[in-house]
Amino acid sequence: MPAADPYKLAWEARREANRDKVPVDNASLQAGSPCYFRCPSCYGDIIVTETYLTKPKLCYDCLELVSRGLLRNHPHPGGWQWTGK
Repeated sequence: MPAADPYKLAWEARREANRDKVPVDNASLQAGSPCYFRCPSCYGDIIVTETYLTKPKLCYDCLELVSRGLLRNHPHPGGWQWTGK
């Protein structure tokens, strides 16, 4: 039996830990505070400065997995899927 992929285990752990996390209400923060968005893949926080011009589509960890070809967006409910190449 092949060894479990540590990248997949970490992604699944982040996804499970963040699944029920309540998103930050940016409107309730003080002026100058960073803005918080939810990663659609692992449900973690995407944090950008208040003066951001474009919001990243994914958090840094998930962007790294996409660049390695391990994660992709699939056009079905739930979206992001592990490809595990």
